[in-house]
Amino acid sequence: MSISPIKESSLFVSLLLFSIFFQFNFYELPNGSTVKFYHILIPIISILIFIRSRFFILRNDVALFILVAVLVNIYKIYVWGGGFIIFQALYCLLIYYIASDVGIRIDAKKLYVLLKRILFIFILAILIKDLIFIDELSRVYATNQQSLIDVYFFIGGGHNIEVTYLSLLTIFFIYERRVFYFSVGIIFILSLIYLSRIGIIEVAFLIYTRISLFFSRKKNILISFLMMCFVILIISIFNNVTIIHRMLHAFDELEVTTNGRGMLWLAAFELLKTNLTGYGIGNAVIFARELIGINFIENNFHNIYLQYFLDMGLVPLLLYLYILLNRFFRDYIVEFRGFLIIFFIVSLFQFTGYDIIFWFFLGIGDGLYYQKRFQYIETVLGEEKYGCNTC
Repeated sequence: MSISPIKESSLFVSLLLFSIFFQFNFYELPNGSTVKFYHILIPIISILIFIRSRFFILRNDVALFILVAVLVNIYKIYVWGGGFIIFQALYCLLIYYIASDVGIRIDAKKLYVLLKRILFIFILAILIKDLIFIDELSRVYATNQQSLIDVYFFIGGGHNIEVTYLSLLTIFFIYERRVFYFSVGIIFILSLIYLSRIGIIEVAFLIYTRISLFFSRKKNILISFLMMCFVILIISIFNNVTIIHRMLHAFDELEVTTNGRGMLWLAAFELLKTNLTGYGIGNAVIFARELIGINFIENNFHNIYLQYFLDMGLVPLLLYLYILLNRFFRDYIVEFRGFLIIFFIVSLFQFTGYDIIFWFFLGIGDGLYYQKRFQYIETVLGEEKYGCNTC
């Protein structure tokens, strides 16, 4: 019995969403890397799509970025060698094309139902997990976050990534007041528990984005000014509160060059002084360790733009920025544009650049965008000028 394209797409989206938000480890490799559920799932779905001979390939700016990135890294691997992380980049490539193929077929209303389900499942799972680790979480303030090391997180990267994933998912319900504010409230509480500065910033951005939907540009400027005054007032009154104190002194940490982002970014800029064409995916971190003489455990620079610059050079970085800007200013779906804006901001402080959540939602957003274009062409021209032989 054959399955309809919409039901098939819904099944694929459900499985992929689960694998993105619950990154369970199945196996640990000798080099310390772990095999996760999506590492198994994505190739299987890719094969299923190829077998049906209806794989939707977008000839767009992402394809150009991928082509240039591949060519650059083939050369860099030849010169410098390569590591396991290059396979993670290949997974990003696969999930983008899977998601765009699915996005062109899936019913938009069904997609939002699936997103709402994963949102509530993710929140419930986090709350249950945090109750299990209540002892460790109760000591976060006393230990200056050190007790978080013993807490389990569903996403590799820890507490900041967990609240960020929740924020990225919440933006899709910006028009559903109850769901939106419920999720924002959970993010705020978790940010306080985890002492997550990025979580507080995300809460402020989400609330501002929601409020700004219902006012003109002039009124939004006024709202922005009033929110800034409110933030300054809160900071002045509660400047001794731990999380506010940490936010006020965030840039002080960059002056410390023996650990943290200060160390990583200093090493990154030193590497850029001698090479603007990149070192190949995964190699820049190795060179950074050798350059500063510190064997740090981080496998990325906690800044996507630095990461792409160091991995692949200036041209792929500019293409990546074009991908983002192109969707900011064209007739892109509002919720997906909001997702990209949050990701753009947060990427200044975290993420590796090879994060499947970004490429998944970019693919879904592009697929829905093209689906809307095709429907418009059918309506206006009365012809099926889809640009592919599958839809």
